[in-house]
Amino acid sequence: MKNNAYFSLAPVFVLSALCSACASPPPGTPQSRFSELRYSYTIPLYPEQPSNSPALELTMNLVGMNFPAQEAEFFHSILYSGDSPETYRDRVVNEQTLNYRRTLAGLDSSETKDWSNLNWHYTERVIVNGAENEGIVAERVLDTYVGGAHGQSARKYYLLDLNSLKPVTINDLFENYHDPRIKAIIYDALRTYGNLAKGQSLPEGGFFSDEPELTENFYVTAQGFGLYWNQYEIAPYAMGSIDLLIPWRDIRPRMLHSGMELLTKFKIYLFM
Repeated sequence: MKNNAYFSLAPVFVLSALCSACASPPPGTPQSRFSELRYSYTIPLYPEQPSNSPALELTMNLVGMNFPAQEAEFFHSILYSGDSPETYRDRVVNEQTLNYRRTLAGLDSSETKDWSNLNWHYTERVIVNGAENEGIVAERVLDTYVGGAHGQSARKYYLLDLNSLKPVTINDLFENYHDPRIKAIIYDALRTYGNLAKGQSLPEGGFFSDEPELTENFYVTAQGFGLYWNQYEIAPYAMGSIDLLIPWRDIRPRMLHSGMELLTKFKIYLFM
């Protein structure tokens, strides 16, 4: 781990760090294009007495790209803000540790009897789908608890064109994503998701609005066009996240021809 000032001042909190893909492959064995990197840390609130302290449990399952060099640089620039996975890991551990201890600063361990709101957690996972393709779908999944009644989860998708070294945006697939005809398709799919009849208002199914804001947090699969809203974005916490998959047959007529061509890099063929 990077030997920066923070870690040299408080190294006691790092109890374990595991990397599952650091060893070199046997001679003659092709190296994997991607590596899974696993890290786990226990960060006590009171570092002077780690065995008798509430703690932040921090787990990170990241993915590193090994080659080709240009593609790896592009992948890391999108997923880790230009850092290597290891540098990104160090930054997140530092930020989460400082946030945990600063937020709960001033609490006297001798006077704190209820630790239920003081045991926080931070879990981050990066997942890569279609690793053998020219286009890949990566996702970052966060699950956190920072006190209070419940934790929070969030998911973010990234579509990456490894051939052109560019992220794929919603505007690459549609001329006008906010076209009323596209909105109608998505809102009808939300009605089906909420067990509503065609024409029923979305609030009857628990949604905040009859015309919720369209998310640009999207993914693609062979089955359809995926849209993902995190908790609270268009519905109350009790409904959780909204994960909507619209069959290609429904959305394809509204897509750009160039967008359908672009999807072939993800091994999705809509011209057949």
